[in-house]
This record gives sequence, C-alpha cells and structure tokens, in this order.
Amino acid sequence: MGSSRDNFAKLLDLLEQEHETEPPLDRSSNNRVRIPEMPGELIQLLERFNEATLFANTEHSWRVRSIQDYLLYIMYRPYKYATAFIDLNDGRCIAYADVSRSTGNWEDGTYKDYSEWWIIVGELMPFMDSTFKKEYKLLKPESAAVIAKGIPQLFERIIEAEGRYYFDAPDFIPDDSFDEDN
Repeated sequence: MGSSRDNFAKLLDLLEQEHETEPPLDRSSNNRVRIPEMPGELIQLLERFNEATLFANTEHSWRVRSIQDYLLYIMYRPYKYATAFIDLNDGRCIAYADVSRSTGNWEDGTYKDYSEWWIIVGELMPFMDSTFKKEYKLLKPESAAVIAKGIPQLFERIIEAEGRYYFDAPDFIPDDSFDEDN
C-alpha cells in the first residue's frame, strides 16, 4: 500500500493529464510570493502546476488560483482567517484554514492539542473591521460549510463527483461545524 503522499501524487498526475493546468511558478527572485501557512499538499500541487481549471467546459468548473492570486485573510468567523485558493463557476470560493482543536481532559491526563486543515466553501462579502478600520472579505456565515478535512480529501471528492459541487447535494453532511472555538 502506498503512502498518502504517493496517493496524492497519483491524484495530481490525473489532474495534470485530464485538465487544463499552467506550469509551476518560476522560482526566480522576482517571482517570490509571501503567503501564510499552507497545507503540505498545496505545496506539492504548486510544484506541479501554478494554476488549473478543472472540469472547464461544464457548469461546475473549479479554477485553482495562481499562488499570486490567493486571497489572504478571509474571515470565516470573527478573527478566524482562511485563504481562498479555488473559485467556483457560481461565484463561491474554496478556502483552507488551520484550525486548532483539542481532545480529552486535564484531570485524567488525556488532554491533547492538535490542528487540522479545514476546507471551507462559501460566498464572499465585504466586512469592515471597526476596531482596526480595515476592510476584509468574509465568508457569509449562511453560505459557509466545512466540505473536507485536508487538500487530498477535497480533490478526491472532486474527482469522485466528476467535478459536480458534491457539497450542494441534499444528502451532503458537512465534515465539521463552526462553533466559538474554531
């Protein structure tokens, strides 16, 4: 059985073969881009291609943004941020967020902190932070949902659904829910 990294590499091979992709970004000094933390699998993707359109000639295309076009600091909850990296044909976007979690309890010694990458779909709207007098983009709360836990799961689901927006299916159950801690 192959490693999850090998499985994701095979999935990237399939995307490159069957969809419109652009070559990876030239790493010369004048093409440096600063972005916040990102899942390792996105780095793998960017080593293969810098932009792609999946299921291009359908009503459910997915435009994987060029890294220069990632939309940083999108709020999905007050002072909780994500980074948009895919645009959908219907105007929504897909973003990733590093979410801190914990399990267990202190008393019995089972407490553990960990983080996981949430993949969130939603519609963007402007939001003015009155404290810092800065405009941000906000994922509309009523449109935002956790649609995958990690980049590999997202792309596996896209392929399995043949590009359809699987999270719009009436029987789709979000992978997690937002609460005051995440």
